[in-house]
Amino acid sequence: MKTTLCGLALIAALAACQSDNDAQLLPGQWQLERLTFSGRELRPSKNYILKLEPNQSASLRLDVNNCSGFYRAEQSGRIRFSQLGCTEACCDSEVAERWVQMLVGANAYDLQGCMLTIAGGIGMVELKRQN
Repeated sequence: MKTTLCGLALIAALAACQSDNDAQLLPGQWQLERLTFSGRELRPSKNYILKLEPNQSASLRLDVNNCSGFYRAEQSGRIRFSQLGCTEACCDSEVAERWVQMLVGANAYDLQGCMLTIAGGIGMVELKRQN
């Protein structure tokens, strides 16, 4: 019985982390792992989350503030984000501010397993699927 349950759990995990640039696989919750901005690598000290919805809405959870907007992804690996509206309760870290700037300038994505890379002219981010 334990072997069957472990096997089912493994199959479910693999199904959730397919390797394909299928835009239909993008919706979900993604945690920022690494950000490269203007040639400088920045690592987050907190859990920054990007949530992509099937209706193409996008939201970000930063240090203090939250942002929302829209995205459009194509099967060819192209992605675009609208301007993101953010709350201004207090100050966010440099990583959080650069992440917002990078997403607005993004034009490409690459989905490999549970890792999503989003890139643009000023940098790239690597995110890990959370659900």
